Amino acid sequence: MFNLKYYINQLEFSKDVVFKDYSKVYKGNSGVTKYKKELAIFKSYLNSDYINIPEIYFEDEEKTLIIMEKIGGETLDRIYIDDKEQFEYLMKKFGDTLGYIHSLDINPVKEVIPGYYTSQKKYFNDYIESLKNRIINLGEMEYLEILDSLCRRFKEVNFNNICLNHGDYHFWNVIFTDKKQLYILDWEKSKIVDCRYDIANTLILCYSLVLI
Repeated sequence: MFNLKYYINQLEFSKDVVFKDYSKVYKGNSGVTKYKKELAIFKSYLNSDYINIPEIYFEDEEKTLIIMEKIGGETLDRIYIDDKEQFEYLMKKFGDTLGYIHSLDINPVKEVIPGYYTSQKKYFNDYIESLKNRIINLGEMEYLEILDSLCRRFKEVNFNNICLNHGDYHFWNVIFTDKKQLYILDWEKSKIVDCRYDIANTLILCYSLVLI
């Protein structure tokens, strides 16, 4: 976090901001791709009536970095630990917000987030193969039978609910502000796929919090 000072008509203003350098977090073209995806989403949906995202103050495509608004508040994982009663109320807002994400118009971003909505079968098959390799490498062969069963059922799945997916929607990436708004962070893993990808991924990621 940094403090940004600026001047308007000789008046000094300051804001707390977040500096995000994709080249230091991701290697090679991966950083460029994630920078472009997240920037496109921030610009396209900043004024959405349905979701809240940080405002971008500065961008540098060559260096793949942005300076964005710092959102004050607490991430939902902290509220889960510290205030279980309020957390139950927030879970409804959390679920509703995911639904709002899936209802957003994909046209402003589909050129930057390409491919998945035209080749989902291949994408999921590749993902399943990567899971198989991980299971084999870990030596936990009993899970292969479960995965094979899922693969057989997967062949019957039709992809009809194509929409924007956050790709990393969980308690750590959602901030509850003092104004009782939910802000969604970290969109660099976003995809245009069937909405069930996001739902399943979110359930897995959030369930892991309960086990901590």
